[in-house]
Amino acid sequence: MPNIQELKEYLVGDEGFLLDSDNDGKIIIISGVWDTGKTHFWKEGIEPILTQKLKEKEKTNVYLGLYGKESLRDIKQEIFTRASMENYNLSNEIEVFGYNALSSMASSGGPIQKIKVLIDLNRFRKRNKGKNKLSNGGVVCFDDFERKSSSVNLNDLFGFISRLSIRHNCKVVLILNNNVFEGSSDNIYKVFRDKISNKILYFKPTIKELFDSTFDTSSKYDLIRTYKNEILQAVTEADILNVRIYIQVMDNVLEWIKKEYDSVAVYSLSLCTIFYEKYTFSLNYKLKNGIKVYELPEYFHHLGYPDIATLLSETYAEIPTHIDEVAKRNFLKTMRRKLDKISKNTKRDTDKDFLKMQRKVFDDYQNLFIDFIVYSYRLKPNEGMSDTTFQQINTFIQAGILNPNVLKKEENITKQKGKRNEK
Repeated sequence: MPNIQELKEYLVGDEGFLLDSDNDGKIIIISGVWDTGKTHFWKEGIEPILTQKLKEKEKTNVYLGLYGKESLRDIKQEIFTRASMENYNLSNEIEVFGYNALSSMASSGGPIQKIKVLIDLNRFRKRNKGKNKLSNGGVVCFDDFERKSSSVNLNDLFGFISRLSIRHNCKVVLILNNNVFEGSSDNIYKVFRDKISNKILYFKPTIKELFDSTFDTSSKYDLIRTYKNEILQAVTEADILNVRIYIQVMDNVLEWIKKEYDSVAVYSLSLCTIFYEKYTFSLNYKLKNGIKVYELPEYFHHLGYPDIATLLSETYAEIPTHIDEVAKRNFLKTMRRKLDKISKNTKRDTDKDFLKMQRKVFDDYQNLFIDFIVYSYRLKPNEGMSDTTFQQINTFIQAGILNPNVLKKEENITKQKGKRNEK
């Protein structure tokens, strides 16, 4: 399975697939799990190199997200408009704004109708210029298939992609999530994949590879490079392979450090951010008579499921060190047995309708419950710091604002990093 660097070398290295004229007219698919950074890999790792090398050959590459495109006509028009632009790095909105504005004016009639001839001429010139830049060596990349408008027929879209590669002898790249299509759409895709496309590349980086590539894409993160290992430790222990979450974690840590708050909280801030980004629930708690009362159990208690609240507050002798599918199934069995025992003790097991609803809630939120227990009781994000600091970390994550009047830099806090290494 190629890693990020190998895939990058294969695509745009010396004599890379996308630069080799022998591959003109071919269609390749880059496939991978949702949110693992395929688009990020293309935009940050491939496109800058590809743009420069194709420019030397007077060719271009076009990246086209399908979101917001309501027809094949829109897709065709944008491909050739973008291909004709001298400054490809301009945003799509800037590139097509002028054309769309004038088109709207022209369609309104009156004296402005005279402009229509100029618009049509300009469109013809752009289309020809775009075709020339794509033909015999250009590259078109299609993305966001999962957000494609229902008004764009998938079979017609794949037909257009096939004709595009053949007529213009250009390379075409499709970025797809695994299992993105269902039902009849999946059947259409399988025919395209098996009969039309030439190659499938699987994007499956390790956590460290994906995190390193994400961290290194922006110089702004140089300010928190000292804390990179602590952030990486958090995402590794949480088993997160998700670029969007990495970026949110790094942005939160960056803001925290810029405000000169205590750096010992970086691991906790990272872990709490991950949990919140996954579930929009907090790991926060309040102290009642010296006892930590977590927000999540309280939430389900107020929903009318006090037994689930008790379950989430139970002590577990064995918490999995890694939640793979086998460990997850076994731990879920343990939790279900505990839940049944709690309901029996509270006499709620006699209410069959209640038990049915409670089991449905448990099944619907089982991943949340497992992660809550693993994060709170095994990874212990609040270890080595005061309750006030931990609570303010979670308040910052939820509100998105650091309040300097509430959160003060604390002294004499046991270094977390040493404690983590002792685990």
